This record gives sequence, C-alpha cells and structure tokens, in this order.
Amino acid sequence: MDGWETRRKRIWCIIQLGISGAIHGIDIDTSYFTGNFVPKVSIQAACLEDYFPPRDGRKGLAATQEQFAEIAKLKSEMDRPMVLVPGKDNILHFSGCDWAVFRLGHPGIVQEIEVDTSHFKGNFPDSCRIEACYIKENEEGQAMHTFTGPPWKTLLPPQKMSPHKRHFYKAEVQSCDIVNHVRLTIVPDGGLTRMRIWGYRRVPQEAKL
Repeated sequence: MDGWETRRKRIWCIIQLGISGAIHGIDIDTSYFTGNFVPKVSIQAACLEDYFPPRDGRKGLAATQEQFAEIAKLKSEMDRPMVLVPGKDNILHFSGCDWAVFRLGHPGIVQEIEVDTSHFKGNFPDSCRIEACYIKENEEGQAMHTFTGPPWKTLLPPQKMSPHKRHFYKAEVQSCDIVNHVRLTIVPDGGLTRMRIWGYRRVPQEAKL
C-alpha cells in the first residue's frame, strides 16, 4: 500500500526534501481513504542545513515509533498512489491485523455472534474473523502463540464490516463442537465496541464424572 494509514490519534513525521527552496503549494491526498481519512493536518517547515543527501533512496527521517516503518513505504517518485482493490469476497486483504483471545464463561456450543462497531464511524475494521477451540488451562500459553492450524478452528469466516453498526451472524457461524476459547481477529485494525457470543452450555464427555 503506497500510503500512510494510522490509528485515530495524533501522528507526526519529519520529511527531508530533496532540495531546498521556497514552497508555493502543497497537495495532501486522501484518495481511496473513504472512511479512515484524517480530519485535518498542519505542516511546519524549516531550513536546517545547506547540504542535502541525493534524492535516490530518500525516506522519512523521524516519526512516532510505531509509524516509522510505514513512512519508509511512502514513494514520492510515483505519480499517483496505488488503488486498494478488494478481493472477490469484497474484503481488503492486508498482511497486518490485530487479534485478541477470550476465555468463555462456560464451555459450550456457539450459535450466534455479534460484533459491534457502534460509534466508530471512521476508524472501523475492514473485516473480522473468529476462531474457536477447547483447551485446558495449562494449554493456553501454547495456543496463544499458535496462529494457524490446531487447536484453532474457524468459527466465523472473514466478514466485511461497516461503520457504526451492530453486525449479527447466525447462518455464517460454523460448527466447532464444544469450545471454551475464541480468538477475534480484525483486519487491518480499528475500533470495536463489543463482541458477544450466544450458545448453550455443554461439557466435554471427558470432563464428566
């Protein structure tokens, strides 16, 4: 992605220009960021020294720590930014994501799920997915660092999200038998108000006395 997308907070960066000179105009482009665009910006400028490095390989010089890698992706030599195109499932596919694991109050069978983005009208996730498993307490540590395959099973395949909306899923929920943990993953990031899960209690056969 040839752009700079951030979470909703104050972000800054310093960019060293290729040559010194007088600025007569500025173009700030939010093309294709139809929801998660910055509401306002401010720019300051200074002439700090007479020598500047060659134009080739130029990149941002300073920024908040979590954004430094993203600044390096800015390609000012390109005439226009690349277009973000959803896949066949109408979902944008990113390499990054945010996730969280929850231990359910009781083991059981999941029947319905709510994922709520209420009040997140700009910085909402593009999509979410949910996995589930049944593990014992002493197996939790290993499961937290397992991102593909067992013990996790797909409970809710990737679903497109909308801003400021309560998303309910019932027909989309896949059978995972008895579970006691769920992992919610949002892509690429954003805000959620809540996640709720409905079902009925069921204890695994091996746990019965």
